[in-house]
Parts: sequence; C-alpha cells; structure tokens
Amino acid sequence: DYIFSNPGTLTGSIGVFSMIPDFSKTVKNIAHVNITTINTNRHGDMYSGIKPLDAAEIRYAQESVEKIYEKFTSIVAEGRDMTVAYVDSIAQGRVWSGNDAQRLGLVDELGTLKDAVLYAIGKAGDEGEVPVLENWDVVAYPKPLTTIEKLMKNLNGDSAKIFAGTPFENIESAFSQWTANESGKVYAQIPYNIVMQ
Repeated sequence: DYIFSNPGTLTGSIGVFSMIPDFSKTVKNIAHVNITTINTNRHGDMYSGIKPLDAAEIRYAQESVEKIYEKFTSIVAEGRDMTVAYVDSIAQGRVWSGNDAQRLGLVDELGTLKDAVLYAIGKAGDEGEVPVLENWDVVAYPKPLTTIEKLMKNLNGDSAKIFAGTPFENIESAFSQWTANESGKVYAQIPYNIVMQ
C-alpha cells in the first residue's frame, strides 16, 4: 500500500531477460561427446543447453519474455495507479535511485527501514495512536539456511550423520561472520572486491 525507499537505494529493475545457453560445441569439441535426444515433441529439448535453438524456438523464447514483461508492467501499473504505457516508458530494465524512483512515482516516501516499520505499526494501531516500539528486528521467513545447513541438506542421510558433532561447528562460526550474500538481509554492496595483500 505504501512504499519507502532510501534516497540511494537502487530501485528496479522493471524488466525481464532470459538466456538459454548452448554448450553443444563445448560438449563435442572438449568433452568429445556426441549427443542424440529423443523427444515427445519437436522442441522437447529446447532448454537442454546441448543444442542451438532453431528459429521457431528463438521466436517462442522471445514471445515468452515479452509476455512476462507485459504481465510485470501491468502489475506495476495497477499497484502504482499508473498507465502501462507510462510504466513501460520508465521500465525497460532500468534501475533508478530512491530519489528518482520517488520522482517517477515508484515509491511513496524517502526514509529508512525504521520509518517503514513505524509507518506499518501506525497503520496497524488505532487512528493517530502509534504504539511504543521497543526491541524489534527484521526476520526473514522461512528462516534462511546457513552455509553449513545448505551443505548438510545436500548430503544424504548417512553422510550428514558422519559430519554431525564434528569440528564443523567451528567452520559454521567462521561462516556466520560473513553473511553479505545470505538472503533475507538488507545490505549494499560495491561492484568490486578489495583484496588486502
């Protein structure tokens, strides 16, 4: 109903793209494997990545992307009370700063996460009455798995039992210090890595 954004937040993109890899030359020239597929229809292996797309498949993929884009822009237009033509004019996969997003009508107000939480509490309470906010935190649901939990989940039951109760607890502790890419967290990341030597 109401969207907050930090002034420097990257807002967007309202856009859709798709890539379908073709590893056929790699498989043939490097792995020296010839592949034959048997399909229930002519395009059954379209997304396999082991053959180039033919003209009909390229056309189908493009039409699919365009349909998703049309649906995406119509949802944005409805949610922000805009025309689809206007949304399309500011969309096309662009990314806007929070300031620009507010100017364009993509966000309602510039503010912080705390401002958004206070606004939500105010909307949930009686008109004009804002409850006192103490000790709150942002929680992602479902709770994101830690790196070690992801590893253990991918192991079968016997392997997981072998690792249980071993020094992996120390590794888990070390990994917990670096959670920049864990889902459910709010963070900003510069587009390069700094390596100290």
